[in-house]
Amino acid sequence: KELENLNNISYLALDKTGTITEGSFEITNIVHETLNEDEFLSIIASAEEKSLHPIGKLIKEYDFEYDKKDVKNYKEEAGKGISCTIDKQKVLVGNAKLLTDYKVNFTPVDTTETIIYLALNNKYEGYITISDKIKESSKSLAEMKNDFKDIVIVSGDNLSNVEDIAKKLDIETYHGNLLPLDKVEV
Repeated sequence: KELENLNNISYLALDKTGTITEGSFEITNIVHETLNEDEFLSIIASAEEKSLHPIGKLIKEYDFEYDKKDVKNYKEEAGKGISCTIDKQKVLVGNAKLLTDYKVNFTPVDTTETIIYLALNNKYEGYITISDKIKESSKSLAEMKNDFKDIVIVSGDNLSNVEDIAKKLDIETYHGNLLPLDKVEV
């Protein structure tokens, strides 16, 4: 009987990361301003040390040795990133929304990749670009479009990243920059 209920499904909503994409991220670019690359990555990796997010895990496991710094006042800000204190400096590691909330002066990077920014004491220090691969099995979603009224992609990633994936899969409805509760609402 439960399998028969599948015929009653009108809409299929899928989370992008780990469902449509592999969830196996890779760092594709590192851009740092005043810090050298080792110090830049060390601060980000230390801030991400407690994070359970897949991107935080990627950064901690990136191919470099870093000095774990003493992190204080650690706070994960849902859908934005992390704020904390390292070496008496206010550290922000996250997306453009996080830096904007803290009134950091920076120019958002225009890309379809995921961007992780770093700011120290509200001063922009650079960013990391991260990409994810579409699962081979997801490429069949376009063939399933006629089986549903709509197929929807929901994601916490930036909208341009989600739009890029949706276009590649010929899916017309997609939402990005969502918090976990926003995904449920959609």
